Amino acid sequence: MMHSLEQSADAMTPESVNELKSKPMPPTWPSAALSPHPTRREGGERGVPGRIAGPLFSVNKTFLLVLLVWLPSLCAAELNFDTMGRIVIQSGGRKKPLDTFASESLQTISGRRAFKNPQTGERLQAIDALLSMWFGSRDWRKTPVVLISDAGLKIALGLSATDRLFSAEALSASTGFQEIHARIGSKRGRGEDLNAVEKEAESVLSRLHLLSQITSGEAFTIVPDPRTAKASWVGLPRASEVHGEQVGRELENLVKKVSTAYSTGDAAGFVSGAEALSTRLAQLAPVLYPASAAISREVHYNHLHPFRWAWVLYLAAFIVLLSGNLVASAWKNLSGTRASRRVPPHPNPPPPGEGNERVALEPPRNTRRSRRLAPILPLSEGEGRGEGEGNVVIPPSSVTYFAGLGLFAVGLAMQVYGFVLRTWIAGRAPVTNMYESMVWVSLGVAALAFAFELIYRSKVYALTAAPLAVLGLIFADMFPSVFNANIGPLPPVLRDNFWLVTHVLTITLGYAALALAMGLGHVILSLYLFKPGSLDEKSQIHRLLYRALQIGIFLLAIGTILGGVWANYSWGRFWGWDPKETWALIALLLYIFALHGRLAGWWGNFGLSVAASVCFNGVLMAWYGVNFVLGKGLHSYGFGGGGVEWVGALVALDLLFIGYCVAVRLRKGTAGRERPSPAAIRLEPLKQSSTGIAPRNEGTLARNV
Repeated sequence: MMHSLEQSADAMTPESVNELKSKPMPPTWPSAALSPHPTRREGGERGVPGRIAGPLFSVNKTFLLVLLVWLPSLCAAELNFDTMGRIVIQSGGRKKPLDTFASESLQTISGRRAFKNPQTGERLQAIDALLSMWFGSRDWRKTPVVLISDAGLKIALGLSATDRLFSAEALSASTGFQEIHARIGSKRGRGEDLNAVEKEAESVLSRLHLLSQITSGEAFTIVPDPRTAKASWVGLPRASEVHGEQVGRELENLVKKVSTAYSTGDAAGFVSGAEALSTRLAQLAPVLYPASAAISREVHYNHLHPFRWAWVLYLAAFIVLLSGNLVASAWKNLSGTRASRRVPPHPNPPPPGEGNERVALEPPRNTRRSRRLAPILPLSEGEGRGEGEGNVVIPPSSVTYFAGLGLFAVGLAMQVYGFVLRTWIAGRAPVTNMYESMVWVSLGVAALAFAFELIYRSKVYALTAAPLAVLGLIFADMFPSVFNANIGPLPPVLRDNFWLVTHVLTITLGYAALALAMGLGHVILSLYLFKPGSLDEKSQIHRLLYRALQIGIFLLAIGTILGGVWANYSWGRFWGWDPKETWALIALLLYIFALHGRLAGWWGNFGLSVAASVCFNGVLMAWYGVNFVLGKGLHSYGFGGGGVEWVGALVALDLLFIGYCVAVRLRKGTAGRERPSPAAIRLEPLKQSSTGIAPRNEGTLARNV
């Protein structure tokens, strides 16, 4: 609840101001003490500085006294929700702080972790909105807070297509919504499947039900049951059934005190009431109540938002690395211009002769070590040196590269920290829903790229992985209605299963490596499209792509086999052609076919780049499509809805880009393979030069160009 400052200003009336002014003031400091060099006239009269300082000091003191009177009311406008947010509630199969319950509930109802009233623009944090619903400080039935994102459902209900939040009162009064509700009940009773609009309407019904439970107080199961560890906690109306009438009345009085302080904006009373309530609830079952350190850890995770910080750092690293590449290109052109002015004569120039002016002296071949260390080797002769100086100047690309890689490493550390915190809070590996797999795949992309960068110093792995990690974490962070970030218990089929954890983590790490290969494929296609002369079949980036594909295919194959082992452990069969199993196998076969075609000579490195970009759609179907598009199979615990339009649009745009790159490549390749006319080919006699290099004829040169 937002508290206005006008209420606190009422405490200072004109009568109180006059009363303050009529009170005797304490003796003031003499003006001589206010000035290091006091000035006095004859007869003891004060000078000009003294006459000004005295009244100013009196006015300032009056202002300070008025501010001291206002200060308590100003502080009362801001309530501290820390203590109230640490009260433990049992919800969703686990015990969690009220701060987490508020965030998850508001995310479920409105699709956001903070509420902003679309009518008034008022913004409430999650715990503030939850307490407002509980204590009834506003009529939430008339407040637009229920999310409806499906356009088809809005059309069926006759709602505004541009709005996302609607009030419970408006939905309850809708005749179309009541008809859909009745149709859903009849289909569920007959065991029939629901269509897309009915599934979305069922989700809206669950949001309305949760809002009703919160406003009635039924959802606040904060009273522990000390009889057994597996006993369900109860709400305040049933506290007397578990702990007796006296404890029930005591808890009701404590909650009433907190509610009154919240409604009146009494900050001190709100904090003291929350502390008393929290202490009393913990005393009811001290053995079963979660430890204070565990609650603090989860609240810290909620307020830190580590994955949001991670994608911000990845984005900064991408900007720095990209700008470094642009600066490096300009630096290379400048250095090449300077070096061309100071090229020393060749020690053994070929003798003049017919055709020898076309002989290009081939530079010595680089060793494997020099190729790996090429980005960090010193500049060659003439590059990066001032005129007449011998000191090597570090090129700007090296500075931006290490700065960008440092930002990338900090983002990776922040994501690892958040992942460890979430695992610690949940007490298990985060492998149960699409949100957790999205975070893990983004972490895998960043970690593999950072490891490859340290090994190869290629300056392309981190540049490619940064936007992929940003995209994955933004999707997970900005679409909570699609990717549910709630920490919940494992379904019974997934509990105490070693093979599940190894299967999911391995196969999703394979997704990460293949996503990195997909990014490298897009980089290669972009270079062929926008800088066609910068790459050839022997460029190092092709080897980097091949290495990412090797690791990705290996992990995908191992993960698929481990999935069969887990299926045999859980369901009693190794393979059953479940949609998830089928698409995992299809994705693996697509990548095996891509590598086989490269080894068989069916296509070159450009074709492999196209395959790495296109084949990732098979991974996307096995990872996202089966759960969010098909929604069928034994992997029902991972099912969800939403985001299909966004994903479909991105896939369509990506395929258009790939198709355009292929068309441009084929057109340029056809033009390059055109045979020159006989008049353009003039054969010349081959003459042996002193260097042993035979000159080429012009026809050969024309065909090579």
